[in-house]
Amino acid sequence: MSKKHHILIVEDEVFLADAYKEALAGKGYEVSDVRNGLEALKWLKKEKADLILLDLIMPKMTGFEFLEELKRLEHHAHVPVIVLTNLGQEKDREVCDSFGRCHYLIKTEVSLDEILKEIGKTFSK
Repeated sequence: MSKKHHILIVEDEVFLADAYKEALAGKGYEVSDVRNGLEALKWLKKEKADLILLDLIMPKMTGFEFLEELKRLEHHAHVPVIVLTNLGQEKDREVCDSFGRCHYLIKTEVSLDEILKEIGKTFSK
């Protein structure tokens, strides 16, 4: 990896956020984390992410609401999003698909290694 990619983790479960953060840092990524969509929007006004890992069910602003707001942020229009959620209904996937640059993973169906592989694939495109 020549350039250090910066990944923003938007996850309200501290244990999960820390596990993602540790694994990603161990792979050489720069990592920041916030606990909800509002904090993520605030962070994105000051910083730049190359990829966003997004939970959907969070306090203050859900991942769905965050995706809607992210569409409006001109400087972040190209940033890919990997949704990591426990919501497995088709309608939830469709919301993600309508966003365009979103990949949908169900937390209980993927391992941390699979998440890391998906992130690697995103950056190799």
